[in-house]
Amino acid sequence: MNQFNTFITDDTGAVTVEWVVVTAAVVGLALATMAVVSGGVEDLSQDTSGAMSDYEIDADFDGAGEANAEDEADEPTDAVNAQF
Repeated sequence: MNQFNTFITDDTGAVTVEWVVVTAAVVGLALATMAVVSGGVEDLSQDTSGAMSDYEIDADFDGAGEANAEDEADEPTDAVNAQF
């Protein structure tokens, strides 16, 4: 009977069960957060892609683009104006 009482009063396994429940709750919250945020991130990435697709990058590093960059720095592009 002594072993049965020891078995009933022993609570060392309860800690493991509590950690399993806490871990499952954290994973569930992470999945729910991902589901909510993913739509907004996808829209933002498409907006960013649309805005950046209008820009032209000068791949020549001979300094020819410096005069254009200074002239264009004073005047915003149409893509930037369209967003505001």
